[in-house]
Amino acid sequence: PLPAITLTSPASGTTFRAPASVSLTATVQTNGNTINRVQFLNGATVLGEDLTAPYTFTWSNAPAGTFNLAA
Repeated sequence: PLPAITLTSPASGTTFRAPASVSLTATVQTNGNTINRVQFLNGATVLGEDLTAPYTFTWSNAPAGTFNLAA
């Protein structure tokens, strides 16, 4: 099976005051696969990536708005 990646932080519905520093964290179940990196996304836009566990990224100066974050 494919790896399973879950964005564990921030929790769904969390609000921040802009400009914000948003700490993103993801967990990975490799399911026997090799993981080279985890990318953090706002919709289809890559915000950043981490090459090693624990997989984290800080989105600095996040603007005001509602965002669909994923890893």
